[in-house]
Amino acid sequence: MACAVVLDLDDTLWTCDGGCVSFLTLPFTRVSEDTLRDARGRLLHLRPDARSLLDELRDRGVVVSIASFNLPHHALHALRALGLGDRFFRPQIATISKREMLRRLHLSLQRVGIGYQGMIFVDDDPKNVLLARALGITVLCLGRDIHSLADVRGYLM
Repeated sequence: MACAVVLDLDDTLWTCDGGCVSFLTLPFTRVSEDTLRDARGRLLHLRPDARSLLDELRDRGVVVSIASFNLPHHALHALRALGLGDRFFRPQIATISKREMLRRLHLSLQRVGIGYQGMIFVDDDPKNVLLARALGITVLCLGRDIHSLADVRGYLM
C-alpha cells in the first residue's frame, strides 16, 4: 500500500497558459473553484478529479506532498488561491533537481515511517519518471501510465 502520494504541479495537478505557473504574473484571482487568472489574464486550471482525489487521500490518511520545479512563491500563491495551501506535507517546490526534491522529501517521510517503497510519484515528464523509478519509487506517468488523476486511486490499497 502506498502511504504517500507525491504530485508534480505543472501539467499534472494543474494546467496553465504558458505551461508553467512560474511564467504567470502575480497576483492570481480566483475565477471559479478550480480556475485562477493571473494579472495578465492567463489561466491556470486545476485538473479534473484533482480536488476529489486530494479529498479522498486526506480522508484515507494518505500523506500527500509535492515535488515541482517552480518558483516557490508563484506555486504556493496558486495553491493558496485554490484553497489547497494546507493540504501538502512538506512540499518540495524549488528550482533544484527532482532527484534532490525527492531525496529531501524521503528524509522527511522517513521520520513518519514512510520509505521510497511507500511512495507513489505522479508526473507528466518521462525523464522525471525514470529518475524516480531509479530511486525505487512507484511512479505513474500522467498520459502514459494513467490518463487522469482519478486513476491514481487504482494504485492505492
